[in-house]
Amino acid sequence: MYFPRLVSTSAFILFIFCTLALPQTSPTESKSEKDEAREKLEKQAYKLLDEALGEAESLKLWENRALAFAMAGDLIWKVDQKRAKQLFQNSADELIQGAIQPKQKSKDYFEEYSYWQQRSPRRVIMLMIANHDADFALELLKDTRPANIQAALDAKNTPQIKGQKKSAVDVLNNQRNSYLVQQELSLEQQFAVKAAEQNPDKAAKLIRESLSKGVSMSAINLVQKVTDKNEDLGKELLGEVIDKLLNSQFKQAFNSEVSIAQYLLTQSSRPQTYKSRNPKFKQLKIEDGDLRAIANKVADFYLQTTDFQSFYGLGQNMGELKKYAPSKAEALKKKEQEMSKVMPESLRSYQDMYKKMNDPNAKPEELIAEAKNYPGWQKLQLYQSAINKAIESGETDKVRQLINAEPQSKQRDDALSHLNSKLSSKAIKDGKLDDAKSLIDQTESESSKIVIMVDLAIGFEKKNTEEDHKNAVRLIEDASQLVNQVPESRKEVNDILKVVSGLAIIDPEKAYPYLTNLMYMANDMMTAYALIAKYNKRSNSFKNGEIIFTQNVSRSFSNYGEALAKLAAHDFGKTVSLIDQFQRQDVKTLAKLLFAQSIIKNKMNLEGNRQYNVVYGF
Repeated sequence: MYFPRLVSTSAFILFIFCTLALPQTSPTESKSEKDEAREKLEKQAYKLLDEALGEAESLKLWENRALAFAMAGDLIWKVDQKRAKQLFQNSADELIQGAIQPKQKSKDYFEEYSYWQQRSPRRVIMLMIANHDADFALELLKDTRPANIQAALDAKNTPQIKGQKKSAVDVLNNQRNSYLVQQELSLEQQFAVKAAEQNPDKAAKLIRESLSKGVSMSAINLVQKVTDKNEDLGKELLGEVIDKLLNSQFKQAFNSEVSIAQYLLTQSSRPQTYKSRNPKFKQLKIEDGDLRAIANKVADFYLQTTDFQSFYGLGQNMGELKKYAPSKAEALKKKEQEMSKVMPESLRSYQDMYKKMNDPNAKPEELIAEAKNYPGWQKLQLYQSAINKAIESGETDKVRQLINAEPQSKQRDDALSHLNSKLSSKAIKDGKLDDAKSLIDQTESESSKIVIMVDLAIGFEKKNTEEDHKNAVRLIEDASQLVNQVPESRKEVNDILKVVSGLAIIDPEKAYPYLTNLMYMANDMMTAYALIAKYNKRSNSFKNGEIIFTQNVSRSFSNYGEALAKLAAHDFGKTVSLIDQFQRQDVKTLAKLLFAQSIIKNKMNLEGNRQYNVVYGF
């Protein structure tokens, strides 16, 4: 349906008010002038926050009130911890009251699971609180724990009767409970990580308390933090984590124990995979004996399981299993072949694709040659994997030629756009702006051209010379010519926002007309989708006629936040006046919260370099 697709992008307009809102200063301004501008902007933001907080009390949904109170507490923590803590308590009280309210029975499996994923207000709120006071967050985590999660935790610790037959409903309930337990333990262990950061002496005690309930990736992160401070203690705790892991039952494919075991194997044998994604990655040093024990445990899991989806993981870790559990390699290969024969074609296709993509020895040309055997997005995934490998090895010219030689298709064109986008980003980052400019004419997709042009324009503008400013203006004007002023799709909305992100830095005054046009569309779409949601019981955007403040609303903040930063600083009043153009009061309140958050949570140091904090949206 058209409306739901486009309304999701109209939510992007809320990011206009999630700008970083940094003071726009000239090179000649003194430090005191910058400080004064920053102080003035913050005062305006706190005033707007108080206004939004007053409005939040009349929101219909307890979830929204809870999130609004938590956001306000998060924002005022640095100036008034007492009030902030009270707001956090108010937020927890809303969660408690919401948890005991009668709930309609879930219509289906999806509906029951989706609430406890990333959109859960409790999870977001607790993480906000833990960022300031992890001990208080741990206390509130227990106070706000819903009855079904507590029951799942209790069931986990109840001995199972061997040989007892389980119905399909029992199996489904066990899967649901296992998921809830994993989410809760992961959350608790994330708080332990935060508490360790705030008070490193507590780290060992927290991790041991946490391990008594189970293992999650947060426990691994906590071990790493302890190791950074005290290598001997870190080694001791890692041994305890591994012991806990080896004594766990690997019951299903995607539970935390299996995932952690696979991670420990991969990070030990292929640390470069993680370093390429995160330069700050630090490898945990694990004894070969422990690696062999972990590999044998994982191998036994694959040899016993009949879950088709499990074999995605087997393909990704076959190299490690052959290395550390060689005696079981032949049996694993045989089991994989047997499962492949009875596996649905669609799953077998996915498994084969991921296996090829994750093969560290696969060459770009081999992935491109294989792509013709796969349909749709799988073909594009293989092309993109080949491109990523080629960028690492410096073989991009060769890969471009090979992809160009492939039969005409949307996937081929998208792959070439992906290549140009990757190369242009790298060139701009390296300061090779002319190299990035040469990629514009090689790009067929207009959306990809817009991205390259705007990023390049910002790159020129940051060089801060008159000639470079002229180049930036020409590029942003060329990009503006490619957008549809009346967008008809999500892609076209993104095109406009990308241009706005450049104008906000290069010529802020020209950004406002684009935003005004989008505001009209946003109001129309919000009205239409609110009506549709009334009859669509699976809608996760509106509930009881009110928009749901979830992470979905601000997920694309990182895409546009930096570039849109100067809009508010350019003209705070004019930017805030855009909020008043929203027709719905709930949307206005949300926009004010996000706008105040972006100003208060982000800084510009005296040299003008941006320093970003995590923006805890929804």
